[in-house]
Amino acid sequence: MYKLRTNGVIRIEDGAVIPNDSKNRDWQIYQAWLAAGNTPEAADIEPTPRRMLTKLYIVDRMHVLGKDDEMEVLLNHNAYQRRRWNAIVEGVYIDDPVFLGLLQQVGVTLEQIIN
Repeated sequence: MYKLRTNGVIRIEDGAVIPNDSKNRDWQIYQAWLAAGNTPEAADIEPTPRRMLTKLYIVDRMHVLGKDDEMEVLLNHNAYQRRRWNAIVEGVYIDDPVFLGLLQQVGVTLEQIIN
């Protein structure tokens, strides 16, 4: 049996990855297996990448929404959230529970930040 994957198949029996290459002997065997009326297993679903927002984007959106001062006050009064915010290098995942809690405390929805 085989399982579909991008640009080829996986032979389930031994886990061999077989590229979509007509010169490859294993690919030729797979094609004959298909021609005999067999059906491979569906490919695994690729996980959806997590969306990230940069700190600069978040700060700019908070400013546009008139919430930047509230966010600063909150961060100055909550040491844990301030340390997390200061430790961020690249950005914040939009499903991060601490980030979502911060938005809620400031009175902003994720939709307001994203749009």
